[in-house]
Amino acid sequence: MASPRKAQDLRKALSQTGKVQRDSAITKQSILDAAEREFASYGLAGARTEVIAADTGVTKAMIHHYFGTKEGLYDAVVERIINRMVEIVSTVPVEQMPVEEAIRSVIHKLMDEQIYPHYPGVMVNESLQNKGKYFKQHGGLRLHWTLSSIVKRGIAEGVFRQVSPEAAALSILGAVGHLFPMRYNLAQIFPGTNPDSKELQRSYLEQALDIVLAGLKA
Repeated sequence: MASPRKAQDLRKALSQTGKVQRDSAITKQSILDAAEREFASYGLAGARTEVIAADTGVTKAMIHHYFGTKEGLYDAVVERIINRMVEIVSTVPVEQMPVEEAIRSVIHKLMDEQIYPHYPGVMVNESLQNKGKYFKQHGGLRLHWTLSSIVKRGIAEGVFRQVSPEAAALSILGAVGHLFPMRYNLAQIFPGTNPDSKELQRSYLEQALDIVLAGLKA
């Protein structure tokens, strides 16, 4: 049986280990948050780890300690975005909803959980720079298949006309996804508006969904 002193030392060591693990997890999340912003703006090719380090308050060596290379950090960012997106969508009971409500709920949920605005920027750069390599590795099409399955159900129920469900899902994502990376350009159409306003973004989102869903109706 351990002496009281040894038991106390053991508890202290375990407490310190837990603190180190918590601090490590917080640091990694902070790095990923900063990296997501940088990659959304510049992609893998243009992002700079020194900017990410400065934004996070850590050294470049710390980034390399956790993620190896810039490519390793980028891979972790893409994986986190896609997994988070899928996790959020999985909380929406789409099979129990009318199809139009299901589509709106999925898109609204993604916006409300702040997947936007960085998701579109990262994905645009991923397509242009990497030809979808990392997107594919982490199952990025899962959101597309969720939407296409809702459209397919809508066709079967006679709510939507006969269209390609896969193409319809692309139309939905295209109609709403461009609003966020393009919001500062689009703000020139309406001078004096705040492109970061959640209310304004939601109004754009609703109109885009109205148009796409109207085009799908039988």
